[in-house]
Amino acid sequence: MSEIEVKLQEVSDENVVPYGTLIDASGKTPSFNSDVFSYWDALNEVDSSGRVSFGMVESYPGPIVAVNLERHSLTSETLVPIDADIVLIVGKKTDGDVADLASVSALRIPQGKAVTLHAGTWHYVPLVRERTGRTMIVFRSGTPNDDLLVDDFKETRDQIIRVVE
Repeated sequence: MSEIEVKLQEVSDENVVPYGTLIDASGKTPSFNSDVFSYWDALNEVDSSGRVSFGMVESYPGPIVAVNLERHSLTSETLVPIDADIVLIVGKKTDGDVADLASVSALRIPQGKAVTLHAGTWHYVPLVRERTGRTMIVFRSGTPNDDLLVDDFKETRDQIIRVVE
């Protein structure tokens, strides 16, 4: 089996562009500010013409390794780390049913930020390094049943992706 090593990067507005959009209020002026709260409007917008599903992934500490990637062609997907920073392994959208492993990046997304992946972006489940963590997942309702394609490259190409510091 061969390993593809991918260097872990802190997510930024620039390095997330091929895969999606960073949602981050840091350094931005609130739309509304008071002594009680601040509110930032339209940090990101997605096109939604139907029901939206809010789900939760609970990830357990372990090796930061991907054995497959999945994609959704009909919807974007927003991942919001709830109680732990996550590592998200992502690959650029392809025309076929196979992920381009040469386009893969590994992004550390801290609590307090989120990422919306473009429709068609290949990705693995959110991974955690130090403690169990929950991530809220937002996408078109029904996506796991009718818009999920998995490229199991460990099985079909005898490869895995390992994230390194």
